[in-house]
Amino acid sequence: MKTLSIFLFSLLQSGFLLQSHAQAGHLIGQVRDAKTSEPLPFTNVFLNTTTLGTVTNVDGEFDFKIKELGDYELVVSFVGYETHKVKVTVGEDKNDLGIIKLVPSEIQLGVVEVSGTRDKEWGRNLKKFKKAFFGENKFAEFCEILNPWVIDFPKEKAGNRFRAVATEPIEIENKALGYNMLFYLTDFWKEPTQYAITGNVLFREIKSVNANEIASWESNRRKSYRQSTQYLFKAIIDHSVSKEGFNLYADTQESGSTISRSAQFYSDLGKGVIRYDTNMMVTPDKQPGFYRITLLKRLEVHDVKERARVRTYQDVSGQVSWINLKNDYVIVNKDGVAINPSEIIVSGDMSSGRVASMLPLNYRPNSATGLEEQKDFRVFQEQIYIHTDKPYYYPGETIWFKGYTNYATPSWQDSLSHTVYVELVDRTEKSIVMAKTLELVNGVFNNDIKLPETLPVRFYYLRAYTNFSRNFGEQGLFLKPIPILSLTEKINLNRTELSENENSDIRVTFNTNKKVYKPREKITVTIKVDDDDNNPVLANLSLSVVDSAQVAAVKLSNTILEGYPLKEIDKAKIGKAIIFPIEHGVNFSGRFLNENKKPEKAVLTVLQFNPNRFFMAQSDSAGIFSVNGLYFYDSASFSVQANGGKAGMYGSAKLIERKPAPIAFSLIEPQLEIVNTESPQRILSGYENPKDARMLKEVTIKSSKELEEHTLDYRIKRPYGKPDYILKRKI
Repeated sequence: MKTLSIFLFSLLQSGFLLQSHAQAGHLIGQVRDAKTSEPLPFTNVFLNTTTLGTVTNVDGEFDFKIKELGDYELVVSFVGYETHKVKVTVGEDKNDLGIIKLVPSEIQLGVVEVSGTRDKEWGRNLKKFKKAFFGENKFAEFCEILNPWVIDFPKEKAGNRFRAVATEPIEIENKALGYNMLFYLTDFWKEPTQYAITGNVLFREIKSVNANEIASWESNRRKSYRQSTQYLFKAIIDHSVSKEGFNLYADTQESGSTISRSAQFYSDLGKGVIRYDTNMMVTPDKQPGFYRITLLKRLEVHDVKERARVRTYQDVSGQVSWINLKNDYVIVNKDGVAINPSEIIVSGDMSSGRVASMLPLNYRPNSATGLEEQKDFRVFQEQIYIHTDKPYYYPGETIWFKGYTNYATPSWQDSLSHTVYVELVDRTEKSIVMAKTLELVNGVFNNDIKLPETLPVRFYYLRAYTNFSRNFGEQGLFLKPIPILSLTEKINLNRTELSENENSDIRVTFNTNKKVYKPREKITVTIKVDDDDNNPVLANLSLSVVDSAQVAAVKLSNTILEGYPLKEIDKAKIGKAIIFPIEHGVNFSGRFLNENKKPEKAVLTVLQFNPNRFFMAQSDSAGIFSVNGLYFYDSASFSVQANGGKAGMYGSAKLIERKPAPIAFSLIEPQLEIVNTESPQRILSGYENPKDARMLKEVTIKSSKELEEHTLDYRIKRPYGKPDYILKRKI
């Protein structure tokens, strides 16, 4: 039996960010000495735990821009003066804070005794401090304290508490996340089973022109963000816990009692631990835009997407953490940032990253923030190639396709687009015939387009792009000609270029278990991929099987060997700023109208049907709102309403149609020699049941009461693409 009795609590963030809007504001003011009224130049003025800040000029004045409006905690600090902190609300335009007076510090520095013994002891204490301060994850190895001499370690009169104080801000270089930090330490202590770190932090991004270094920083930032309580709380308020890869459990014992568990988690499931019911976990707070998350018992969090370095349980490979709340609840904003972080007690894998894993509150993983500051964002290029099952089609047929994405910086793959748009475009009519919005997983996507039988006969184009790739104009679009022939037309092979095997260092070999097969007989295909030295090569393949008597192997566009390698983007033809941000999931926007059919600024409840999910959004004064990061198959229905308090829910919403990329491109239609015949060139028929087929009767399975009490939650992974039908059952 293993007793889990170590509780660690971290008080890292004392500033908080409320609402975010598209407008921008300025904070201006002046810093003076409270006794002499003299201006204080070169004073640090910043918004706590963000990258937003500046230093005062020679007259003690400051003025800095803030893109996201809302409530912050302003910190004003100067050596020899007491740190001044005040909550500020940043609105549009300039926000004048007036004169801020700093009080000279009355703390007298003690006499410092310099000796060889003290130096050795101080050095040992510094190592101990770094381990507790930075944490024990891999990011801690890349963190360095640039001014360690400002840290001292006073001795405690009794007990085994280890303390640290700092006479000046601790300067930290975090080469794992790409930040320089000024950490104004207000309290630090550590005991064998718990610790506390409090302070004010100013982040400054490290500047770099190395694309690989920038990509590494963003990748590490996203990993750090995922392992934070902020990410978990956002998933909880968005009702996307399972989608984000979290399993939540609760102890059956009462809070405060001794919790003993075995090394086999699933042997305790249903006994010492049960699945956490998240239905009543989140409620809107009294203040608009905030939510109350209630935990009556200790929450055990399993992150199935992150592998643990050291397993907590023998039968659980993911990371395991525990969260306790001192007062049974925590208040968070829409981004999952806690405004009372001192109420949170964290232990386990989520507590291993401390200051080394800290991110500024204005970090946004689901936007192009950070990319916009790059002088040349071609290093984040996403290039799409689509393989279709045939080079041309007839009305009524289905275009089966698989897409591949190549990246200028492959390490950015997880941080870039997760959504791709595929459209069948009629350039003659300048219209989109059919469109698909698909999930981009590990750079790959697949789907199909059913062509209407009434589709006019002419050249069409298959177009694919991500929202972010639209920043590169036509250069960011994938285009492939798709000829639609009349049913009695065929291609004159004598005057059309045939597709041939390309020269490549990689060989793909196909072998079947037989040469001749009967109708509907099982066919086993063995695929081998190797190089010129006969070494096996890892590959992601798409295979098209067609009737060579019906489909001519004509070459109408680039093959994957020509179209997948990155093409050079002409910088002169793209803008200097990122207009179209990175998308993660399906997004939609709408306009909210009150009962008088007027747009209104309101906190909205968004309900998704099939599957049932719950979201919160906020409309602006024009009634515009957005819902982001949705994942679902086919289509989904949503209900949007505002909460009018005692009056109940009210209002309605209208969907704002997404504007696709403009239909204007310079691709030249390929030459195709077409011959008219008198007979159909395709056999179009549905599937017919064989004569010896037997239709099975409906079977109803009823489980026993004992099984119903122990219903298991199965998650089906689909490595072979999206299914046509999903059969759900409980056993």
